[in-house]
Amino acid sequence: MAGPCLNLPHEVISLIASHLEWHDDLNECALINKQFYTATVPLLYQAPTEISCTSLLGCLITARQHHQSNLLRSSPLGNYIRTLELSVFDSPTATILLLSLTPFLESLDLIDDTVTEDSVEYVWDLCPRLKKVHLDGIPINNLHGLANYCRQLASLRITRCDRLPPAALEPLIASSLTTLVFEECNWFTENETAHHISQLHLLEKLEFDRCDSSTDRFLQRLLSPPATNRSVFPRLKSLIIRVTPVVRFLPPRKLVSSIASLPLLNSLTLEIATVTLATLSALTTSPLLQSVTLHAPSYDISSQELRNLIRDRPQWTSLHLVGCLLPQRSFPETEQLYHHKGIMLKHSTLNRIWRNIDFYVAPENDIPCQIDHYEYQRSDMHFALFPQY
Repeated sequence: MAGPCLNLPHEVISLIASHLEWHDDLNECALINKQFYTATVPLLYQAPTEISCTSLLGCLITARQHHQSNLLRSSPLGNYIRTLELSVFDSPTATILLLSLTPFLESLDLIDDTVTEDSVEYVWDLCPRLKKVHLDGIPINNLHGLANYCRQLASLRITRCDRLPPAALEPLIASSLTTLVFEECNWFTENETAHHISQLHLLEKLEFDRCDSSTDRFLQRLLSPPATNRSVFPRLKSLIIRVTPVVRFLPPRKLVSSIASLPLLNSLTLEIATVTLATLSALTTSPLLQSVTLHAPSYDISSQELRNLIRDRPQWTSLHLVGCLLPQRSFPETEQLYHHKGIMLKHSTLNRIWRNIDFYVAPENDIPCQIDHYEYQRSDMHFALFPQY
């Protein structure tokens, strides 16, 4: 096969390699000639491989022994590993040994028993070049080691952390963290935790997913400007707040007004009790907001009011109202109004609504179309939606 492939353009070879899904096929292509080798090695470098921690550790140790006995020494094999996702079946001892052989690691996922409360601090010393970290079910007392050793850290995701200590996040205030995600977490103290998070002025993405202790006081402390009049999260572009029960009791307009004050906010996903005209109007004050997703069991807004709001915000590129049952005929600009149990208006549809200034929806015609009853259920929030006639 090498003969006919010698004259293929580089673009064709790259296209062939990009359509290969299996590692074995990529490995075979890498052996054809230098052109295929050049095209496939970057793909092999980035493609994930499922292998146990023990097997990978044995491979690296064997390669290290061969490396030490080889006169033409190259870099140890572990130096080329950039991403690791360790499973629940990997022991703490094997994890630490493996990480000691991967000093250039950039992305690491740790879950449950892969490290202990004491050994997790060794991880940051062994892998100082980490840029992305996911801690799933890992006990966290403090993150001093992560902040002190991993100076390039940009993304931190914490999952299933119960009673996160208030001082745990304090060391990250001086870090270069731009993405912070909490999933199924609880805070030991709301006020201090919110205060420390609000001090992360370089954040560009902040997400809370099923965090039961994100109460009204927590969110207000998080989003309200401090007494110094310095705006919180001056660089935040994406904010996601999903399934926090107390949001149902926090006044939506007050919450949305605080969110709209974020100067660079571009994308918002929010789950609240009721969406009204005032709620959406408050969002229109956000200068750079383009993508909006709202989850609610109740929508108190007419089709014409929504159309008017869209015309006032020509920069919106996406509007998704989950649970909203406004009629299809009120939006003739799209043939498929409903998506994921709600209204989905994409950029092209929003542009057509913005230009269609002559269309008007009379109140007597603004009756939701008949759809089947369905339940809206997400984690601890559960309620039913019925069409209104």
